[in-house]
Amino acid sequence: MIPRGKIKDKRKAILDSSLELIALQGFHGTSMKQVADNAGVAAGTIYVYFENKDVLIHELFVEIKAELNETIVDVFISDRNFKENFIIIWNSVLDYYLEFPLKFNFLEQFSTSPYINDLVMEEGLRVLAPAHSLFEDAREEGVVKDLPTLAIIALIHGPIISLVRMNNVGDIVISKEIDREKFSEASWNSISV
Repeated sequence: MIPRGKIKDKRKAILDSSLELIALQGFHGTSMKQVADNAGVAAGTIYVYFENKDVLIHELFVEIKAELNETIVDVFISDRNFKENFIIIWNSVLDYYLEFPLKFNFLEQFSTSPYINDLVMEEGLRVLAPAHSLFEDAREEGVVKDLPTLAIIALIHGPIISLVRMNNVGDIVISKEIDREKFSEASWNSISV
């Protein structure tokens, strides 16, 4: 629950509340009233910032995708060779999901929900365009396989998601101490030429 009192950024409080509730209860198990109560705002306040629940969910998705993109772009150094950048990016995305399990759960639910539509996917792709361009450039330079960019990203992202899922249910334990080199190297081998 979001702490009560004078809320400086009500929009952020509403998004945080939505993330918390949706990650734990699902989209259909979370009402706007619950979001408002959990955020510490009046129910009508939500509608000042978001037209309806669908818009709120879509905006939360885009914000998380933008944050994930920032994580990728922030660790990329153009002077570093692509494989080194790849390993650092791969581990940064893994760390992001492990550090923010509610965001991971939200994205997992969202990716298989009816909330995914062409407009939302287009917006998600727009937000992730800088990260996509890194892989497009690597493909054009012959560093990675000649596959569509989204296929390359699927080959990278799928193993990360699977590892985080296994970590979350206790099948494996991923920590800073674990030697991740084998994981990231296996992912690299799936896309490199």
